[in-house]
Amino acid sequence: MNFSKIPLFENIAASECSRMLDCFHSYTLLLKADQEITIQDHFKDCVAVTLSGSVEISRIDINGRKSILEIIGENEMFGRLCSFSPEEYDTVIAKCILPAEILFLPNDQIEKQCSNACQCHSRLISNLLELMSKKTNSLSSRVNLLSQRTIREKLTHYFYQLAAASGSNSFRIPYSMTTLADYLCIDRSAMTRELKNMKEAGIIDAHGRNISLLQ
Repeated sequence: MNFSKIPLFENIAASECSRMLDCFHSYTLLLKADQEITIQDHFKDCVAVTLSGSVEISRIDINGRKSILEIIGENEMFGRLCSFSPEEYDTVIAKCILPAEILFLPNDQIEKQCSNACQCHSRLISNLLELMSKKTNSLSSRVNLLSQRTIREKLTHYFYQLAAASGSNSFRIPYSMTTLADYLCIDRSAMTRELKNMKEAGIIDAHGRNISLLQ
């Protein structure tokens, strides 16, 4: 395991990481592409880190509607403690986009006071708090996106986010059209029509998932 690439273990020696994971009774899980597991199975009482692959976190509400909460890439952290807090009647599912290896660290082991007052444990908690702060900012940005009232406003807001992230007015949507509609919490057919309207109005140039902002 290459600890140096995982932000949760930043500034902690590899030997200390291995010892700490043993102390925490951590474990890993290998998931196939498209395999799903629910928060109740693994994530409720754990911090999870994707050691490889990528994972889509989705919420299924009481009416059976699916909303994508976030896409977790390699070496990123997620779990109820640091990523989402569903209602009791909702189901939160982690679905592997690519085959994934996930590391689980039990919350109670992270939160307990270390009898040896290990510096690496303190550093881990410091890293965790910093990552949780970044998660909060990211989720606030997503709330801002979803608060846009029309499909065009949501698409435009999201496209400007992608343009800012890429540093260019031309970029590629990282999701399929179905996934994008779920991510924006809009109907796919209505979204497709609006993309066509935006292209005809000269707002964007679109070729599949490749988008250029023209205005």
